[in-house]
Amino acid sequence: MPITPRQAWIELSRLKLLGPNGNSPGIFIVDESPFHEEEAAAANSGYDFIAGRILPSADIYKEGAYRLEMKFSDQYPMTPPQVRFTTPIYHVNVDKD
Repeated sequence: MPITPRQAWIELSRLKLLGPNGNSPGIFIVDESPFHEEEAAAANSGYDFIAGRILPSADIYKEGAYRLEMKFSDQYPMTPPQVRFTTPIYHVNVDKD
């Protein structure tokens, strides 16, 4: 069963709630989504992709912003979304793919 516009809107709203208030580990800023605030319920296609930036609050990472893309499959929420970092990150245990 494909993700519905309502499910996509709920997930996007949860991501937007991450911020410096409360006990979240950082901030999530939405860069691309299929919704505009005034027409959230009217979206009718292409709601399987969200792009944004994570701004961590941990001491060693707080100076950076990391861009990522999330793609939702037809089986969501039974299968997790594919998440891919598009910001170049170096880590000894992380390969290009």
